[in-house]
Amino acid sequence: MNKRRLLAGLAVAGALGCCCTGWPVGPFNPARQSPEAIRAALLKETPPGASVEAVLALARERGWPARAFEGDDSPKCVHAEYGWYQALRDFPFATIVRVTWQFDEQGRLRDISVWTTLDAP
Repeated sequence: MNKRRLLAGLAVAGALGCCCTGWPVGPFNPARQSPEAIRAALLKETPPGASVEAVLALARERGWPARAFEGDDSPKCVHAEYGWYQALRDFPFATIVRVTWQFDEQGRLRDISVWTTLDAP
């Protein structure tokens, strides 16, 4: 009986540990894809030539915090936070996935950049 209790306790502790670090949903989190895979998927949804409004609509639909910027010496762009995930090797810090859509002078999508940063001090 003690062996069963020990195994049950270890199973519960392991399950709690997995839930706290996001492991059960981790493999299914789209933010865990490579930047290249995310970029390819976004190019299918917002192909070159898409408008700023179309990109902002996609971001709103997905619930991504997004903002449009336009500088004096740079073309218009839209920045969004695509998502985040935690990896055991970086615990307790999160990896943030960010996306930038760059537009030409006519406001048409030219390119998409995807990069990750570690949310750590």
